[in-house]
Amino acid sequence: MRRRKKTPLLIGILLAVVLLGGLAFFVADKLFFTEDEPVEVTRVDPKQEFIELLAGHAQQIQEKDGILTSITLAQAILESDWGNS
Repeated sequence: MRRRKKTPLLIGILLAVVLLGGLAFFVADKLFFTEDEPVEVTRVDPKQEFIELLAGHAQQIQEKDGILTSITLAQAILESDWGNS
């Protein structure tokens, strides 16, 4: 007979946990995930990044040795396959 008394209690506890979990999820969703703010997605061009990384060094070489910045960058691009090797 005691076994039957525990079953409704367990079902009640399980139901309370599910309801509280759902409520917590709903509150977290409303607090942290707003649709009002648009997200800006920017694409990073790895080739442009490579040029920006080396441009300052290439300019220093031009000032020191007279080799054009464009030549130094072109050589770096060719020899490293845009920084991939």
